[in-house]
Amino acid sequence: MRLLWLICLVASLVLACASTQPASDTANATIAKQVALADEAYELGRYGTAASRYRQALLYARSEDDAQLIAPLLHNLGTSLQQSHLCEDAHVAFQEAFDLYQSIGDDTGSLMSLLGRATCEHALRVPRAKETLEDVLKRARSLGHTAVAARAASGLAAISLSQNLEESEVYVTQAITLAQKSKSNSALGVAYFNQGRLLERNADDNRALQAFERAAQAYRAIDDHAGLASALSRQAALSVRLGSAPLLTANLYQRAAHAAASARQMKQAIRGFESAAKFFIDADRLEQAELCRNRAATIDASLR
Repeated sequence: MRLLWLICLVASLVLACASTQPASDTANATIAKQVALADEAYELGRYGTAASRYRQALLYARSEDDAQLIAPLLHNLGTSLQQSHLCEDAHVAFQEAFDLYQSIGDDTGSLMSLLGRATCEHALRVPRAKETLEDVLKRARSLGHTAVAARAASGLAAISLSQNLEESEVYVTQAITLAQKSKSNSALGVAYFNQGRLLERNADDNRALQAFERAAQAYRAIDDHAGLASALSRQAALSVRLGSAPLLTANLYQRAAHAAASARQMKQAIRGFESAAKFFIDADRLEQAELCRNRAATIDASLR
């Protein structure tokens, strides 16, 4: 979704450079350079650097007073801040992007920024998060954006699951149906993950395991390391509860730890490697256990 706004931004820059004075050409060239650097940093998982680059681009874009340039930059800034777990700042950026998209009549842009805002509200446990997600779901359906509708339904499912509400199953089923229709691996990953949570709650561990396996497959297809780490961790925990072979459990924890490290979720990675070491010992794989313990120790030392 973020790349869509980069494409729109590049197109806006091309149009601007073709119709503005030389001074604006210089500003647009600077914006384009900062966007390229931001995109590179984002793809490498350096979200703080990406946010900084988007802020630099915004300084020049605001001088142009062009909402079509500013709005996508704000959206991408919000995404970078969100990935940096700075949801309060991200919420502000998404809200401003939403307002600008509304002012120029860009329904798709408004929808995407509203989804970003809703995701932040959910993370911050803002009471109106459910209302915002319902608005996203309604708008997405009217615009035919099934992947966005699926993400909104999954957000509603997550809220319902966290509050142990009866409507959880309705939202989970709705999200899966929409995600399957959209064929979006991002939407499918979240939808199946929530299905796994629902089945866990209902003590249907075998089916929950299958749901988390499907979530992991979807996350792996798009290199979503954070999502993959969460899905694999859930599989590992269920493997323990189901009494699976220690080696199987150890491998799941190890894979979850590697995914968490790739997502720069280092504390989660440490826990994963330590759990993997424990089960490798139970499986009499002492060399692998030692490797996992050493990896956990190395990551822990790097955080000090």
